[in-house]
Amino acid sequence: MLKWRSITINVPDFADYTDDDLVGVLLRQDGPWHPHIKAAQRRLKTTELDLNAHWAGEHHAWFCPACSRKKSDILRVTKAGVIQAHLEIHHDHIADYFKIKLRERSGENWSVVLSDDRRHNRRA
Repeated sequence: MLKWRSITINVPDFADYTDDDLVGVLLRQDGPWHPHIKAAQRRLKTTELDLNAHWAGEHHAWFCPACSRKKSDILRVTKAGVIQAHLEIHHDHIADYFKIKLRERSGENWSVVLSDDRRHNRRA
């Protein structure tokens, strides 16, 4: 005979949470409730916000490992006065990384050292 076990799952009722409650519960997320977003809105004199999922999913203290910019340095205000808080998966500075590696390997004149057919990445 099969036995069944009952379990209870409690989930937050976000509809009743204050912004301070959200900061405490959503420790790893970032959103319009977060103090640093509110500070940016005050600093940039706008309440309009366009925030994408990549931004929301990264901790508020995240910084780009390539250029060391903090999230607060990456957000922008559009001509329409909307704070654009977007992070993109491709924010990786891959070209900068390869230039550093090429300089380490071939010196400052790496572009002269490489033959014409090796200057472009080609698929086999």
